[in-house]
Amino acid sequence: MKVAVCDDNREFCEKERTTIKDVFKQYFQGEDCQVDIYNDGQTIISNYSDNAYDMVFLDLELGDENGFDIAEQIVLMNNDAIIIFVTSHENLVYEAFRFRPLGYIVKDRFDREFTRMMVKIVDKLIKMRQVIELGGEKFYVDRVVSIATQKRKICVKSLKGEILLADSYSKHVAELEKYGFVQSSKGVLINMKYIKSIDEDNDVFVMYNNERVPISRRRKKDVIEEYRKFMFDNNR
Repeated sequence: MKVAVCDDNREFCEKERTTIKDVFKQYFQGEDCQVDIYNDGQTIISNYSDNAYDMVFLDLELGDENGFDIAEQIVLMNNDAIIIFVTSHENLVYEAFRFRPLGYIVKDRFDREFTRMMVKIVDKLIKMRQVIELGGEKFYVDRVVSIATQKRKICVKSLKGEILLADSYSKHVAELEKYGFVQSSKGVLINMKYIKSIDEDNDVFVMYNNERVPISRRRKKDVIEEYRKFMFDNNR
C-alpha cells in the first residue's frame, strides 16, 4: 500500500504518517504501508507519474496553492486514487464533492476520524480488488470503464485499453450494476465512477477522458437519477 500525505504543515504531516502507519498495521497485518510526505502541491504532482499512490491525504489549504486544483490533477492522472481531504474548515468540503473523495477528516480530530474512516477505506479496497471474467479475460471491476455490445461480441474499455471479446452482454448487466455501472443506452454499460459531468441539454455523460457517452432519451430520467444516487452514496 502506497500512501501520500500532502500538507504544508510539516509537524502535522509527521502526525498523519504515524497515525496512518499505526492504524494500517492493525487492519492489514503483513501488508507494508509506505507513507510519503509532500509539503506542497506541485511536488506531489511532479512525482505522481512515477509514484502512483493508492491513497492521498490532501490538505485543502496548501499555502498559496488551491487544494482543489491539486485534487483535479491527481484525478486526471489516476482516477483510481483514493482521495481523503484533510481540513481545518468543514465548510470547504462541500465544494470538494465533485472530485468524489472517499471522505474528509477535520485536523483537530484526525486520530479519531481516521480510525472511523478506515471502515470506508477497507470497503473501498475490497471493491477495488473484485474481479470479473469477460470473454475468458479477467478484469478488476473497478478498472473497467464501459462495456458495449458489438454484433455478437462485447467491446470492453478498461484503464489498460480497449478489447473486443466473444461474450454475451446481457448476462453481465445485473452483476455490473451492483458495482456501480449504469445502462446509459441500450447495449451500453458505463462505470459511474468515470463520469466527469452530465450535459443534460445534449443528453450525454462527459467522461474523465472527455469522451461523450450518449444517454438514451427513453431512459434519461432513470439514468440521471441513478447517477445522482451513486454520487450521493459515494460522498457521504
